[in-house]
Amino acid sequence: MEYNTEIAFSKDLWGEIVEVEFCPQETLPSEEELPLTAVSCIAVTDDNRRVVLAKVPRGCDLPGGHIESGEKPEDALARELEEETGARFQDKPHLIGIRRMTKKAETVRVQQYPLVSGIAVYIGRVVLDKSFVPQKESSERILVDVQEIDQIHHHWSRQEQEIFAYAKERYPDYFPDKI
Repeated sequence: MEYNTEIAFSKDLWGEIVEVEFCPQETLPSEEELPLTAVSCIAVTDDNRRVVLAKVPRGCDLPGGHIESGEKPEDALARELEEETGARFQDKPHLIGIRRMTKKAETVRVQQYPLVSGIAVYIGRVVLDKSFVPQKESSERILVDVQEIDQIHHHWSRQEQEIFAYAKERYPDYFPDKI
């Protein structure tokens, strides 16, 4: 598995149970290298003006969720994007990295996951051609102006902020300076 080691990202700790580190890469690891359990996406509208977020119980978040048994990561991503925001991909999303998760404790909440697993993180251009109907996972679709995303993402973890900053720098076609 090839990681970009030139960039250092902060580590996250989810509830003292799971340590999370972000590894920039553009190819998926094999199941033997790192089993993927979930996906997430920086979803940018087709006019490059807005980022699409889902309002979930913990706040505003990138669309994404668990990969179902037998499902490919990109299929899970498309399904979760539509379920949580009513959007669909305009073209194929790009993998930007993997959030590598290592369990530090065994609890009921994380017992179904392997000791080490990953969340595939993508960036993609989306179309909002469907009205949003709230479902159990997401109560609202939130559209944030690309130039104002810093006002929203300061509530995210430091690592999530760094991933977003990395995406803006690495994939500038999604984030024009002036609109």
